[in-house]
Amino acid sequence: MGGIFISYRREDSAGHAGRLFDRLQERFGKDHVFMDVAGIEPGVDFVEAIDSAVGSCDALIVVIGRKWLTCTDAAGNRRLDDPKDFIRLETATALRRGIRVIPVLIQDTAMPTEKDLPEDIVKLARRQGIEISDGHWGSDTEALIETLTKVLPGEAKPSPAEKNPETPIIPPAPEKNRLVWLISTITAVVVALGGLLSTIDSVKNTFSGLFSSQSEKRIETTAPSSAETPPPQVSVVVPNLIGISLDAAVAQLRRERLQPGAVRGRPEDRSPGTVVEQEPAAGSRLDPGSKVHLVVAENPAEPEKRPEPKPEPEPVAVPKLVGLSQENARAALKKAGLAMGKVRQVESRQAKPGTVIEQAPPAGRPLAKGSVVTLVVALEPPTPVLATVPKLGGLTVEMARESLAREGLTAGAVHEKASDLGRPGTVIDQRPKPGQQVQKGTTVELLIATAPAEAKLVEVPKLTGLTLAMARESLAREGLKPGVLHKKVYDRASPGTVIDQKPGPGQPIKRGAAVELVIAAASAGTEPAATDGKVTVIAQGEPTARRFWEGAKKPAYSAMMARLYSDILKESASAPIEMKIDTSGERDMRVLEKMLRDPKRLCESTGADIVLAARVQETFASSSVESAYWPELRQTAIVCNSGRQFDQRNNLSPERIDKFPFEKTMAEAMQKFAREYRHLLK
Repeated sequence: MGGIFISYRREDSAGHAGRLFDRLQERFGKDHVFMDVAGIEPGVDFVEAIDSAVGSCDALIVVIGRKWLTCTDAAGNRRLDDPKDFIRLETATALRRGIRVIPVLIQDTAMPTEKDLPEDIVKLARRQGIEISDGHWGSDTEALIETLTKVLPGEAKPSPAEKNPETPIIPPAPEKNRLVWLISTITAVVVALGGLLSTIDSVKNTFSGLFSSQSEKRIETTAPSSAETPPPQVSVVVPNLIGISLDAAVAQLRRERLQPGAVRGRPEDRSPGTVVEQEPAAGSRLDPGSKVHLVVAENPAEPEKRPEPKPEPEPVAVPKLVGLSQENARAALKKAGLAMGKVRQVESRQAKPGTVIEQAPPAGRPLAKGSVVTLVVALEPPTPVLATVPKLGGLTVEMARESLAREGLTAGAVHEKASDLGRPGTVIDQRPKPGQQVQKGTTVELLIATAPAEAKLVEVPKLTGLTLAMARESLAREGLKPGVLHKKVYDRASPGTVIDQKPGPGQPIKRGAAVELVIAAASAGTEPAATDGKVTVIAQGEPTARRFWEGAKKPAYSAMMARLYSDILKESASAPIEMKIDTSGERDMRVLEKMLRDPKRLCESTGADIVLAARVQETFASSSVESAYWPELRQTAIVCNSGRQFDQRNNLSPERIDKFPFEKTMAEAMQKFAREYRHLLK
């Protein structure tokens, strides 16, 4: 076949490949530029068909666009990883046969690396590519044509011999390759003899006609003429010519009513003049008179001389450019022998404007000298326009949306929660909180109250005679909780045991309801028994979405606070203490503050002698400075038997050694509070 074969992927570069096909046909002729392996008949091995089509060309052009490497099939698998992929088969065939492979890069696509390619085409990464851009299409394709002119044995034009189907096409041999010249001459002589024999047969038939005209006339009267019923055109099977001499191959083709086509020489270890390849392959079916092209062995000591390929330049490693200014990045690329490609600007608040924040290919990737590297440079974002988040509690969803729109904000996700804190359908919480300064256009999430589901009724268990701890466990098993605790001097029961309850045993109440308990107390002059839950520690933190919270969530953050606070209190206590931890990460901070304003009820519900509460919440501010929003730690100590209450507030700040946000300054404030009220922990 001979010439140039264009390999391309339709999903990636059909338009560019077609445009290149037209340009190369204009320069080298229609019969010497091929773009598709088309017309493969059913039952023919397509691998052999591609091997035959590509293997007979002098150069293979691989058009590589942006999707050449990543294009996938219907199952989502990369096509290049499929051993039956046409593009992979075409490229592998050319590389295996030593055909010149020229990568043509379009759409600013970088050259594939060895680790991007399957094993059978990994050598493609070491081929020097030619970049063709849309803006310089004419000059870039001229450079490609100049390279192809050097690769091809000569400009392919139809020779006069092609007009005579009886004469095989034998390309001119190189001057020094006498064996190929001798083989071509023998082929021409054999073909000429075949033509002469055909002429002699014609003359013989003429003379026979003169002597048998009467017989033919009788035949013509009984049989229809050839013009009326032309004989059917029957295809012939291509014989196997591999391993026989050229003369024998030509004779066998004649016997099968076929013609020898182009004959090429190739250095082989076999005897010179032996057929080593044929096209079409043996077993193919052709019309009578069709041509079969042959490749014959020639002496390896006298190989066909081709232009020496230029040595491929050593690749260079892409330098690290992230963090450099655009000018310094340009200088670093120039020093490495590379060029700066397209530069895209992206708004960034983290990087200094004008510095490189991304590069492609990444640092360390080997590239051919002169290749381009694209950059992404930080652009200073415009100063944000701030708005104050309005208070939405108690409003309906529509009213909340209108209020947000007036401030240039939008309503985000709307969540529902069964609650009796507000009327069903009204806002009971929001995020961000009211009063915070945010950018205009920010979305505000809403929490809407829904009517609580009707509670299931359960029977109150019998609690009299149990200790307070046992009573709590019994209530928890039924989905109930202890309510108000009363103490009463009662000599007939051990101090600390339940002597009465309300509602009484067996009465049906709603699941989740509270049961009031009366606890026996020691009479005057006796030592009171210790109650369980001597000290109750309540810890709750409310992280926001600000950067300094490092993505912490309320339940996990409250648990870390509680562990820190309990460890500090145990170290500060003058004697061993019984401690109960209550994080309740889902509890709203407003509910906790309301509980702390009713210390008597809080003490009775916890059964504690001392209640210590620590709360961390972001402060309200209207500033663009981040430190203005660092949170505040509020600590409260309640002495249950006297009702006395002690409070302390501390501002927190982040430290490098923090195990969790604000851990160091929080621990210092907690230690100071525990030392000041150490006398309470006896």
